[in-house]
Formats: sequence, structure tokens, C-alpha cells
Amino acid sequence: PGALAATLALGLVLGLLAGAWPTWSALRVRASAALAGRGNSETARGLWVRRALTVVQLATAMGLIATTLAVAWQTRHASTLDPGFDMAPLLMAPAANDARDPRIRALRDEIARLPDVAGVALSHMPFSVGHNIVSLRREGGIAADLGLYAVSPEFFGVLDLKPVAGRLYDPALDRQNEPARVVINAAAARKLGYASPEDAVGKTLVRPGGSGNGMQIVGVAPDLRHRSARDAQPPIAYYVRDQVGMFIVRARRDPDAAARAIEALWPRHFPNETLSVVRMQKVASDLFYADDLRLARLLGAASVIASAIAAFGIYVLAAYSVQRRTREIVLRKLYGAGNGAIGLLVAREFALLVGAGAAIGLPLAYLAIRRYLGGFAEQAPVGGWTLAIGLALACIVVLAAALRHALAAMRMRPVLALRD
Repeated sequence: PGALAATLALGLVLGLLAGAWPTWSALRVRASAALAGRGNSETARGLWVRRALTVVQLATAMGLIATTLAVAWQTRHASTLDPGFDMAPLLMAPAANDARDPRIRALRDEIARLPDVAGVALSHMPFSVGHNIVSLRREGGIAADLGLYAVSPEFFGVLDLKPVAGRLYDPALDRQNEPARVVINAAAARKLGYASPEDAVGKTLVRPGGSGNGMQIVGVAPDLRHRSARDAQPPIAYYVRDQVGMFIVRARRDPDAAARAIEALWPRHFPNETLSVVRMQKVASDLFYADDLRLARLLGAASVIASAIAAFGIYVLAAYSVQRRTREIVLRKLYGAGNGAIGLLVAREFALLVGAGAAIGLPLAYLAIRRYLGGFAEQAPVGGWTLAIGLALACIVVLAAALRHALAAMRMRPVLALRD
């Protein structure tokens, strides 16, 4: 109710402001001049006010169109970046507890036996908006901050990943809560100062200050995309822990059938809680880029509204311009001007308005686009084409709005105009 009341109040204020100038003009009308047929033409100042408002409308429409295209293109680019593994057959389901709960382990084993399931693992979410950081260093090296992800031994197998060097976690070789072994990604191997991924395998990592036991690097994993395109992908350390509660399931053929089968198992272990099994692709899109998609839709709607308002303004201005220049058009026709020359006469005024709108709106749109893209570590190749399309669409709007009156000016018959 508060938002609706504020919206109505804003509409009332805008309506009063919009009617203030016509009201002031009406109050200043001189009766004698009006009855004598004089004083009913627009003043030069009024004409420039009308043109200035039209320029603002065009500038707003151009800027919004260009910015909308840039946001939509960047969102599409970011959402289609390669995560480093195939998400299509993967499902995710938040567990009610972590793997220390025997019910979670029992449910995991039942899911693994489903005919539609090729594998199941537990982990922290494979995507993160937080910053779990651990500081490690190699022997004789300096400390480096690495992103930290807890996984079950099945994690890399379910994602169907191959090691860059060494081996990855394997349920046959690794147990839960194995603190002496660690898997790092290729970016972490570089940051820790190893000459190559192969050089890192078998080496020991320790915490700065020597606290805790050392961890042996058993393998180097490929770099995966755990964060959105806004963040640089960090170097990662993976360790096996049972304090994880996110199911990651690989479906054999039909992910939807596997999801239904998992949801059917859930009430046996957690009858008082609900479960939602979702595609990993949808989780990544909703987690990272839902706000950008909403922004693109809002800007798109605003662009349509601004373009419509600009079209109405151009339509009225074109009608007034043709009416105001009726005698000039007639005289030009009498002196041999063709339809093309008359059309150019009408179009010249609107071309100047479009140019003025572009000079105001497009630089502002460029700054807004640069600011928006500056928030991304990985940017789409957004060049001047968004600005060009904004200008082109504004030209189309102006052409469509002014075309009727331009054609009327070209078809104007001098004898009828002079008689009026």
C-alpha cells in the first residue's frame, strides 16, 4: 500500500507540473488579441521548449535502447561461459543435513542404486558467491590464498573430470575426513609457484607459521568456473570432508526422470521435510545472473515506453511543423519544388532533433555501459554497435511518427492551402 500510494502521489505531482505551463499561458491570454484573431500562434520560445522536450525524449529512448542491448549481451555472454564441465546431465538437491547424518548417507546410497543415476556425490555447492579462503604455502615458498571447497571422494567422478596431473579423489582410495591429502587446480599450482602441474604432484603444502600437519598434493584438477563472470576465478584447493550437504547427481539419460525418482525416495528418510531437485544449469543461471536478466527486462520495458513517448511527441511536433510551414511549402511548390524537396524540408528539422538527441543520449549510454561492464572480470565484446542500433531505432521511430505528416506536406495542393 505504501508503494502504491507513493506512485499515485508521484503521478499527481507530475500531472500538476505538466499542466502548470499551459495554465500559466492560458491565464496570460489577452482577450482583445484573441477575439481579433491575433496572438494564437506559438511563440519562438514555446517552439524551442517543444523541441527541447522532444530532444530529451529521443535522448532517453536512444540511451535506454543502447544500454538494454549491452546488458542483455553481457548477460548472455556470461551465462554461456564454459564452466569446465558438462552441466546438462547434472542435478542438484540440498540435503537436510550434512554427511555426518546417517540418514544422508543412507539416502546417498539409495540414490546411487537408482537405474537412472550414473553417480552421486556430496559437496559444497559447485558454485559460490562467498569467499572460503585458506592460506597455504609450499615448502620453501611463500603463502598463497586459495579458495576452499569441501567435497566427497565421488565429486570429480560425478563431474566426469580428468586430472591435469596426478590423480583426483577416488572412493576406492580416499576416505572421508582425510586431512593429509589435497587436490588443487591448475591455477593454484601456478600461484603456489610450481613450474608445472606435474611438478606439484607429491609435494607438501603447509599452513603459514607451521600450524597443523602438512597436506600432500595427490593431483591437479582442471580449472572450473565456481563463480560468476563478475569475479576472477580463484585458485582452488579441494579437500575431502563429511561436513557437506549438497547432493550432485549425474543422470544417465533423462535428468527429469532421475529427479522424480530422487524426490520419491526423500520422504522415506525425511518425511517432515520437502525436497526440490533442480538442474544444475538453472541453479547457475539463477544464482549468478537472475538480477541481470531482471535488469535487462526492466530496461527493455523502459526502452519501449520511452520510444512510444518519443513517437507521440514527434507525431505532434510533425503535425504542428507542417501546419506552421503551410505557406512556405505552398510557395516552394509554386516555384517548382518537387515532392522530394518538400520531404527533405520537413525531415531536416527532425534530423537536427535526432542529432541533438544522439549527442546527449549516446555519450551518457556509453558511460552507463562502461560502468556496468566494469563490474565484470570477463566482459563481452560490447562495442559501438549497441549505440549504433540505439540511434538507428530512434531514427525508425522518428520516421514512422513523422511520415504521415511529411506525406501530407508533399501532397498539399497550393490552391486549397491559399484559399484557407
